[in-house]
Amino acid sequence: VDMEACRDRLYTQLSGGEKRRVQLARVLAQIHGPNPAQPGYLFLDEPMNGLDLSHQIEALELMKQLRTQGIGICMVLHDINQAIQNSDQIVLLKNGERLATGSPEDLANSDCLEAALEIRLQRQSVKGMPLPWLIPK
Repeated sequence: VDMEACRDRLYTQLSGGEKRRVQLARVLAQIHGPNPAQPGYLFLDEPMNGLDLSHQIEALELMKQLRTQGIGICMVLHDINQAIQNSDQIVLLKNGERLATGSPEDLANSDCLEAALEIRLQRQSVKGMPLPWLIPK
């Protein structure tokens, strides 16, 4: 989680984003539990909050690697583009109620996102991105 440079600092001296990365490292160290042959599950609530963009990208890449190892990952994300570009399935919630469940492709092209976010969206193709990028109109 790119914290080697901070190894001699106290936890209380770390920034908010650095503390998030330490917490992520603690979770990753425990994910397999006593039986490494049995895949585990990782539940994350806003794991990108407080991280700068480069560390967000690194964390999302790490999540992709864990998925290929059979680790189940459930993340709460408020950034709809991060969710669409990095998920297998999305559950869209508003005020604690489920509005939709589906693949990123289905939700990226549905009107339910606009209802949930209460804004009009423009879908824009971005080179290198498998799905459209959503921006406010």
